[in-house]
Amino acid sequence: MLRIGFNALCAENKSGTGRYAAQLILALARLDRQNEYFVCVRSDSPLRELLAPFDNVHIFPVVTQNVFQRILFERFRLPSWIRKNKLSLFHSPAFIAPGICPAPSVVTIHDLVFHLFPNTVPALRRIYYNRAIPFSIRNAALLLADSESSARDLSRVFRVPMEKIRVTHLGVSESFFQPANLARQQALRKLYHLPEKYLLTAGTLEPRKNLPALLKAYTQRVQRDSTTPDLVITGRTGWGTDNLPLLLESLKITERVRLTGFVPDADLPELYRMAMLFLCVSLYEGFGLPILEAMASGTPVVAANNSSIPEVTGDTALLADASRVDDIAAKICEALNTPVPTQHRAQSARLRAETFTWEQTARKTLKAYKQAIG
Repeated sequence: MLRIGFNALCAENKSGTGRYAAQLILALARLDRQNEYFVCVRSDSPLRELLAPFDNVHIFPVVTQNVFQRILFERFRLPSWIRKNKLSLFHSPAFIAPGICPAPSVVTIHDLVFHLFPNTVPALRRIYYNRAIPFSIRNAALLLADSESSARDLSRVFRVPMEKIRVTHLGVSESFFQPANLARQQALRKLYHLPEKYLLTAGTLEPRKNLPALLKAYTQRVQRDSTTPDLVITGRTGWGTDNLPLLLESLKITERVRLTGFVPDADLPELYRMAMLFLCVSLYEGFGLPILEAMASGTPVVAANNSSIPEVTGDTALLADASRVDDIAAKICEALNTPVPTQHRAQSARLRAETFTWEQTARKTLKAYKQAIG
């Protein structure tokens, strides 16, 4: 029987990394009743209640008021906690392992944005990542990557042997496959002031998401056809998007774009289902969870043809060159102008999305744990 440590302090982050940590530890708890899990969670985390029914899961609440307190705990206090609980291994699901890990370390490296696209990462975070992540990579017994694309980047950039990396594709929650709830949709339309028809993009608003190119492409479409549905942008404000209102004004599309701000997970499935198209033209994605969620919801996808995105979509989405506004606009036009092929792709995408489950992620992760300790 293994004594597995898991750092779930990032689970409350309103990001893909936070969702990964929360969904993975829940899937592991449901799947594996043989091993014991020792889970660090924030003292105010809903995970405490969700994990409570599992007898083999031991919850350790941690008070962290801000990111700096969390970093201090992870770097300096975790090693003694790992030693005290005599853990067989410790999993860090958000890039960075404890400063000195007294047990075999498994680290999930979701992407290499901080290295490949440094200008899209805040300066202080970039400095910290450039110091802490290479250290975590060198000292890990095994590394997990969200996609084959990220695994190749990890091997190439940091000269990590591929045999030290395991690919564990992410999953999608069952809620995205559910039938449309019309009453719920009407309530959400009022709550978020949504039009009857709209195009949707989702994710943290930050430079990596390539919003200026998307907005310029959308403007081209509106100029060609004034009946184009409005664009809805959901997601919390990250950094580097202070000039977004000015950009909307300069493009003369302020009245055509709706910014909802952060949307809770419970509301996302219906927002996807109501959208005519889902758009994601990021410069780089380690996996692209919102794309998979749109696929599961049956919403047609137009996305970038870079990094891990083609690995997730296969041939079920229209893919554009994220560096070319005209190509993005052309793919949006193609999707809207040819509704029958667009719906056929969406149906195929939904079937493809069914192959990505959190249970599968948990099974591959558990196998990696066993390999990490030999």
